[in-house]
Amino acid sequence: MLESFDEQEDISSFIFCKIESLIVQSNEPSVDENTEEEEIESKKFQEAIKKFQKLFKLNPSDKLVNYYSCNYSKNRVPRQGWMYLSMNHICFYSYMMGTEAKITIPYTDIMNIEKISSLLSTGIKISTRNGSFNFYMFLNIDDTYKLIQQLTNFAVQNLLSKSQEFKKDLLPNLDKKSATKFVSHLKRDLDAKARSESFRTMFRLANAEMLDGNVICSIWAPYNKRYIRGKIYVSSNYVCFASKISKEVELIIPIRDIYLVEKPSANSRISRRNADDEYDLDRSLVITTKMKENFLFSGFLERDLIIQKISDMLLSNQEGAVPPVDPNHENNKFEQCSPLMELFSKAYSDAKRVRESTKEAEWKHHFSEYGRGVSMYRTTEIYELILEGLPDKYRCELWLIFSGAIHQKNTNPFVYKNLVNQPCDDFEVTMDEIERDLHRSLPEHVAFQSEIGINALRRVLKSYAIRNPSIGYCQAMNIIASVLLLYCSEEDSFWLLASICERLLPDYYNTKVVGAQIDAGVFEDLCEHYLKDIYIKLKELSVISYVSLAWFLTLFISSMPFDSAVYLVDCFFYDGAKVMFQLALTILQENKEELLKCNDEGDSIALLAKYLENIENPDRKIPNSNTNVKNLIRDSYINFGTITDEDISRLRLKHRLRVVQNMEENLLNSIARNVSKQCSFSDDQIKDLFYIYK
Repeated sequence: MLESFDEQEDISSFIFCKIESLIVQSNEPSVDENTEEEEIESKKFQEAIKKFQKLFKLNPSDKLVNYYSCNYSKNRVPRQGWMYLSMNHICFYSYMMGTEAKITIPYTDIMNIEKISSLLSTGIKISTRNGSFNFYMFLNIDDTYKLIQQLTNFAVQNLLSKSQEFKKDLLPNLDKKSATKFVSHLKRDLDAKARSESFRTMFRLANAEMLDGNVICSIWAPYNKRYIRGKIYVSSNYVCFASKISKEVELIIPIRDIYLVEKPSANSRISRRNADDEYDLDRSLVITTKMKENFLFSGFLERDLIIQKISDMLLSNQEGAVPPVDPNHENNKFEQCSPLMELFSKAYSDAKRVRESTKEAEWKHHFSEYGRGVSMYRTTEIYELILEGLPDKYRCELWLIFSGAIHQKNTNPFVYKNLVNQPCDDFEVTMDEIERDLHRSLPEHVAFQSEIGINALRRVLKSYAIRNPSIGYCQAMNIIASVLLLYCSEEDSFWLLASICERLLPDYYNTKVVGAQIDAGVFEDLCEHYLKDIYIKLKELSVISYVSLAWFLTLFISSMPFDSAVYLVDCFFYDGAKVMFQLALTILQENKEELLKCNDEGDSIALLAKYLENIENPDRKIPNSNTNVKNLIRDSYINFGTITDEDISRLRLKHRLRVVQNMEENLLNSIARNVSKQCSFSDDQIKDLFYIYK
């Protein structure tokens, strides 16, 4: 077999993979050994559960997730003991020299979690409103820290969603073979949930999508004729691939689009095409879609298992396929509005016609090289095209694909029409709020000076309020929906709005705009890290939170000319919330000298407002403007492109804790003031009672 390779490097790589496979197989314990180890660890964990319940006497529903040996340090005196992590509490118990130390911290009381260092060890510091607790000497501090973050985040999200208990049914059931040893089932489920969240974020998938598993492999990239190493991810509805090098290539294949998954035969066209490459027929598979696209994956250690898994998912997907005809089609007879740009925009100028034709030609070439639609190869080459602004002809199509809204639309083909025709008698207050804001939505655009545009906007906002009553309607949704309607049909705008509200900007659009408050805190931290001197000045003027809320809630649409802001929206749908933070930092950096001279809040806000109003784009030239939106966005990637989704998630957790604690504190103060008027307790006594019974 080695004679078939031309290059020494290919031979070495092949031998290495074979040796690695043999080592893995030889190190796998027998079934009997696995069973014995699991039984021993199960007994240990059952003993830990009994001890935990006896020591802390918490609600029986507060299940133990995991436990760790560690030291608790108070007044520089370490106490060796055990940390118990349950679904609702961090607990610690120590018995030394005849004295007990017992600590119980509800996750909902935590205001900050951070790693700290001492001379001898790295520790974890838990901060609450009543003080802080330092724990050291963990066997695996990263595992412990990650689990505390997961559980705290889950508890806080439950508070925000008004859920009262741990939703065990939301977590996947893992079999023993895939489970990590020596941890509880809840811990395994939480890890699986975290992996699924990361998977959904990476590929812009619906919140209900659960990852089944992922394995290392390579994908054949036809656009540059080589293999790229990475991982294939399989869920119940998608097969996805992400390269080991971030953003080198990503691929999404909906299982509903798969026609066939098979082993490549030696005589097949795809095998002959790769005959001279590093290609092992026995470790490869080919996925063929209904659109006659072929995707070749290679380098699997257990190829047949992957084929069987995808085949099972394909069979299951076919059984639950969407009906081809709307069962309520007789009641859903209404004319959807076309993209409003097509109805109300003036004819292109000669200059714009040339620009649009050029961009369309570039995208057609890109489609021919990398594919078109949901299953296009997404590579770093696409950034250059997006930064130039999407052509109007392809803008809606690409927004749907990049945002992941296309998946919800394709799997729910009749939902929008049904919602439009659904009565809204139970949503009178929400409908009144929508009516009040309809004529405030891009009033400068002729489309929203017409009943055609207003009626389309009303239908989209009303339908979404009925679909998601937990959000209903929030100010700023009208601004975003109006821009979507300019470039997209009603149904497409509806699903794009759903993607923004539910996935891309979670918790933004509710009565407390919690998500926007959290991201205002995230922006402060990023500003402090990247623009220290500006941060100090704006913190002194109390400006940072104000401007970030105004910018982020409407994706800058209400702060700069909408036809400039739409360039940001192009990038936002592809790269997510990080684009907003990058651009906001760049705006502050561009105005650094003037901001440092400001004497009060009003001066700085007026300065930034004027700057944003004068941001031009290729189709709108503003006299005396030196700022082009394309250059501004490009600079944001150059200067702050290192900000990652992981950075934002980490900072969001930190500020989610603070925002929720502040909300609870404000609510408690209000309740205490009202109740104290009707009893002899003081405000502080009422608060103490609340914390006792909480």
